[in-house]
Amino acid sequence: MNKTQQSVVRLATAMRLKPLNFHDLFRDGLTPLESVEVYLQAQLHLKEERTTQLRLKRSNLPLKKTLKEFDFGFQRSVTREQMLRLTDCSWIDEAYNIMFLGPPSVGKTHLATALAYEALERG
Repeated sequence: MNKTQQSVVRLATAMRLKPLNFHDLFRDGLTPLESVEVYLQAQLHLKEERTTQLRLKRSNLPLKKTLKEFDFGFQRSVTREQMLRLTDCSWIDEAYNIMFLGPPSVGKTHLATALAYEALERG
């Protein structure tokens, strides 16, 4: 397939992500159409992964933090359930701001960073 044909069927990006191996396309007894569909799904997954990595890089966030790492026993003014509700990122669609207030070293940056990473991973 030449470059013009790839562009027409929108495979140019897919071909750059992972070279097409015709032997792999017909494995597992799949029909040619099913094999191409499996290949394109894998390419789509790779592209989404690269897009997420690019967003993370451009965000300039500090080290990755997660809610699983946060010690809710130490910080009792916010509950795990409250933070888990925020991970659905509906506050972004509704254009609400989230503000963390408190003295130094209580986990404000950790929680904000964890929510930012969650939002970036969701796209």
